[in-house]
Amino acid sequence: MSRNISFFVLIGIIVAVGVLFYQVVAGFFVPLFLAALLTVLFRPLHGLCLRRVGGRRRLSAGITTTAIMLLVLVPVGWVMIYAVIQAVTAVTHFDTDHFQERIANLRGWVGLELPFAQDLSEIESQIDRLIEAAEKNPAQSNHLSALRSLRKKVDRLAEEIEPYAPPDEADQDAAAATDASRGPPPAEAGETVSAEGAAAAPHLTAQQAKEALDSLAWLRRSLTRLIEQDLDAVDSDYISGLREVRFAYDRLLVDITGGPVTAYLARLANPSEEEIQYVRRAGYEATQDYLVSISGTTTALVGEFFLGLFILVVALYFFLADGAGMVEAVMALSPLDNTYEQQLLDEFDRASRAVVLATLATAVTQAALAGLGFFIAGVDAVVLLMVLTAVLSMIPFIGAASVWLPVGLWLIFIDNRPGWGIFILLYGNFIVSMSDNIVKPFILHGQSNIHPLLALISIFGGVNVLGPIGILIGPMIVIFFQTMLKILHTELSRLGDEEEHDRERFFARWGPAAKKAPQANEVESPPAEDGTKESPKDEDSQEANAHDDAANGKT
Repeated sequence: MSRNISFFVLIGIIVAVGVLFYQVVAGFFVPLFLAALLTVLFRPLHGLCLRRVGGRRRLSAGITTTAIMLLVLVPVGWVMIYAVIQAVTAVTHFDTDHFQERIANLRGWVGLELPFAQDLSEIESQIDRLIEAAEKNPAQSNHLSALRSLRKKVDRLAEEIEPYAPPDEADQDAAAATDASRGPPPAEAGETVSAEGAAAAPHLTAQQAKEALDSLAWLRRSLTRLIEQDLDAVDSDYISGLREVRFAYDRLLVDITGGPVTAYLARLANPSEEEIQYVRRAGYEATQDYLVSISGTTTALVGEFFLGLFILVVALYFFLADGAGMVEAVMALSPLDNTYEQQLLDEFDRASRAVVLATLATAVTQAALAGLGFFIAGVDAVVLLMVLTAVLSMIPFIGAASVWLPVGLWLIFIDNRPGWGIFILLYGNFIVSMSDNIVKPFILHGQSNIHPLLALISIFGGVNVLGPIGILIGPMIVIFFQTMLKILHTELSRLGDEEEHDRERFFARWGPAAKKAPQANEVESPPAEDGTKESPKDEDSQEANAHDDAANGKT
């Protein structure tokens, strides 16, 4: 009893100490994992150094660790710093006026130019301000002047659209005589006629103009009802009336553009100046908040980075120097069978080479090829685009096309360099993306790989749980899970075979067939003189009688 209590107390202590050990080591999981990964990937280099230095493991581990730092860690750190510098430079020197001009040209080219864009934007902004003010401050009493100003803008827009609507039959002769000489309506005091609206108006068809005038009439009637109510304060009827005005405006936008889908796309492609300023202000405030938070924790971030780098280098050295002894010690303490432990180690080695090495090699190759194409085409921020290509190329179904495709389209439609844009599209499709089909088979050598859908889920899940390092850890966790399921299947199959074997032995010894067949240890008795066989029982009786006779003779 006391032995059982001692055993359970020992298990409880081990669990408690294990939880504490996990809390201590969990903060350094990423550098330890990267150290183990680099150990597996650079094991051939370590073996070469070990042979050159005469089997001295410490010296070989030091040389290999230094080589890894010079070949991997230093270049990667320099590239990341330079990419961040290029990103900051691109954001701070972005020419918004040039961008808006190119976007306006693109809108006209794809047919998303909004007729009377300035007038519509002013009407929509004023309606939104009235609704926002009514919901936030119900006690306001200055809404009548805003409603009258809005109705004037609606009337002006109706006068601008009216020349493009089909005339009534009674007025066709008069309209035919006056349309040629009719100019834009005179502007009211303090108001100007939109040049953008005049430029975009010829794209309005007669049917669209007629439907737009009907929607404007509905919009004007709704505004007139609100003005005639002459409310001293805002109530629910007033807010409902404003929402009807907003609905009438949405209908007007659909009529002018020719459909709800076109209206939605045109609305997105024609942001108002207030919306542009709002986005700028929001972006600036978000950037300021982020920079303030970063500046407040700069010391902690730098200290954490260098501490992780130190743990990575030290762990890499000891994994190279004493890795075999560490593995043997863990295998000796593990309750798993040695065969299963070796299978897990082999799977880690295979996954590191088949998944991680192939993925990283493909990402670096595609990034280098994409960077070469961007440099030839004269694209800015080449290093930043190379880093984005390397990261996104590791994600299935997204790949490097998510970088070179937008760059090519930018050169064609925004930067007004269609020749170089077409070059980037062709180069990216046939050179950058096709290199994936060459590098991965060369490294994998026919090894099995996880399904692309499972790889996609594991990558996004790993990033969601573990951060950027999840791009590498996620697929490896899936592979380890598959290996554990295989081990479980093997163990269950073995248990099933043992049970079947025990069942066969039981029926062979005690089943009905065993009663009919003679036992293996029974020896057939020779026939007697009368032709009958003596049973083993008779032989035993004769031996017993002979023993008794011998005993009587001694007495």
